[in-house]
Amino acid sequence: MHQLLHLIVVLAFTFGSTFQNEIEDHKNWKLIPTKTCGYSKEAQRRIVNGKPAKLNQFPWMVQIFSRKEKNRDSFICGGSLINNRYVVTAAHCIGKEKIKNVRIGENTLTPEITKRRLKDYKVAKVTVHPNFNISGTEDNDIALIRLARSAKYSAAIQPICLPTANMLNKEFIGENVTIAGWGKTDTSKRPAKDLQYITIPVRERDVCNQIFNETLEQSKFCAGVSEGEDSCGGDSGGPMIWKNEESKAKYFLIGVVSYGLEKCGTGPAVYTNVPYFLKWILDSISR
Repeated sequence: MHQLLHLIVVLAFTFGSTFQNEIEDHKNWKLIPTKTCGYSKEAQRRIVNGKPAKLNQFPWMVQIFSRKEKNRDSFICGGSLINNRYVVTAAHCIGKEKIKNVRIGENTLTPEITKRRLKDYKVAKVTVHPNFNISGTEDNDIALIRLARSAKYSAAIQPICLPTANMLNKEFIGENVTIAGWGKTDTSKRPAKDLQYITIPVRERDVCNQIFNETLEQSKFCAGVSEGEDSCGGDSGGPMIWKNEESKAKYFLIGVVSYGLEKCGTGPAVYTNVPYFLKWILDSISR
């Protein structure tokens, strides 16, 4: 028995080390701005009982629009800028939607009020995870949007950091994370006009297993509290943000808003585990 346990530990360590090497040595890792990502001058709640975000507090936030009837653009989901050409969002946001453009560097869905110059970018390509199951389980709920031109960085537009190789097996249980988005402020209202954010804890997967009557795989995180603060309709695709105090207080994209209870603010929600899909992201991007 002792020898068997030793063998299991050795194999697990070997597998983990191999996976880390695949990330660190990946040809596309150089496309990720690891030295300049994840900084916010203002940073410190889809969002039920959330707080309005300050201007430029989350400069990686992206608004995703589709072309609806009568030739009008419609906000459908949030996303996160990871370099000057790619946005990470949820696969279920894409579905049958015709993604027209994305907007970066804007806190409000009513920009005519701010009279700021909008940073809209046309979409060159959308890549949905090949194993995304839109029929029910929402497994592999992650997608990439490639911009038709490079985003120009400024105080309002900055990329968030992708997880590093040493975070691949980190569970983040008990860690506080931030969720940001333009989702409904409760289940009966329209999306919030201004960007909102909340800070919630990452929970054991068993908590969500009981709530959603399913077994969460390692590819998903469970996060939130029993009542009060939650992501909600319209926050989908937005980021679960983790602040790494050991890395000059940089901000990392560790999750994507996936799904929750029908009535927002009544329990934890489920988020796509970005470290789990890090290799797929790197395999899917290009210069």
